[in-house]
Amino acid sequence: MEAKAAISSETDEIRALLSEAQEHLDAIRQDRQTASELLFDVPAGELPPEISKRQGLKILAAEALKKPRIERSLDDFRALVSAAHIDEDWDAMEERASALLYLFGAEATDEILSEALISRVVALGRQGKIEEAAKICDEIIDKFDGVNTDSITVHVVWALYNRGVAYGKTNETEKAIATYQSVVDRYRAAAVPAYDRPIVQSLINLSARLGMQERYKEAVERLELAEQIIDGSQNEKIQEIREVALFNRASLLAKMNKVTEAVVALARYREFAGSLDCEKIRESSDFDTIRHRPTFRKFLKDNGCDPDAKPDDNPDPEPAAGPDSD
Repeated sequence: MEAKAAISSETDEIRALLSEAQEHLDAIRQDRQTASELLFDVPAGELPPEISKRQGLKILAAEALKKPRIERSLDDFRALVSAAHIDEDWDAMEERASALLYLFGAEATDEILSEALISRVVALGRQGKIEEAAKICDEIIDKFDGVNTDSITVHVVWALYNRGVAYGKTNETEKAIATYQSVVDRYRAAAVPAYDRPIVQSLINLSARLGMQERYKEAVERLELAEQIIDGSQNEKIQEIREVALFNRASLLAKMNKVTEAVVALARYREFAGSLDCEKIRESSDFDTIRHRPTFRKFLKDNGCDPDAKPDDNPDPEPAAGPDSD
C-alpha cells in the first residue's frame, strides 16, 4: 500500500510539472512576439541573451518548419536562421540565411539584408570556410560602406573585423594589421556602443599580430586602448574579453623583460579571472624571458603555481584566446 501511495504521489508531481510546463509554453505562445521584435537591438551575428527570447525564436522556427517553403515569410526565415544559430547548426544557418537573401532580397530592408549576410559570415567562419566568408565580408563592405545609419554601419564594422580575421587565417599579416587598424581609426571616434565589441576584438587581434613582429610597445598600446573601451562599456560580452586583454598584456610585458609590470598585469588577470591559470602560464613560451627572475618565481609560488614545473611534452592544444580571435 505504501509503495502504491508513493507511486501515486510521484505521478501527481509529474503531472503537476507537465501542467506547469504546458502553461508556461502556452503563455509564451499567447504573448509571443515576432522574430523581428525578438531580435530588435540584438547586434549582428549574435543572439538575444534572454532565455525567454531564445525560446520564442525556437517556437517560431518550429512552426515555420511545418509550413510549405513557399508559404514561409521573411520573419519565418529570420527565426529559422536564429534557431540554427542557437543550435550551432552552422550548415542550416548558412543555408537559411542564403535562402532569405534569395527569396526576399528585393523587399527586405538594408538592415535585414546586411544582417543575413553577417549570419552567413558567422556560419561559414564556424565551418572553416574562410575564403567564402571573406568574399561576403567584401560584399557587405562594398554594398553598405558609407551608409550613415548605425544599425547598418555596425554590420560593416563587423565585416571589416572578420575580413581582418580572414587575412590572419591566410597568413597575410600586413593586410590583417591594416584592416584591424582601419576598424579602430574609422569607428572609434564615433563612440557608438554597438561598435565597441568589434573595435575591442580588432585591437586585441592587432596587438597579437604586432607582437608576432616584435613590435611590443605598439602591441601594448593597442591593449591599453582596448581596456579603456572595456572600462567604459556595460556590455557583458565585452567584459568577458577583459580576461584575454589582461593575459595578453602580461605576455607582452614578459617578452619585453619587464618583470614587475608583467607580475602586476598577471595580478589584475587573476583578480578578474578568479584565480591564476598556472598551466597556461607554464605552457606559454612568452614568459620564458622572465621565468628565472626571483620576482616572477615568488609571484607564482605565492599563487599556488610551481615555478619549477615544466611544460608537458605533448600538451593539449589551447583554444583560441577570444571568441572570434584569429
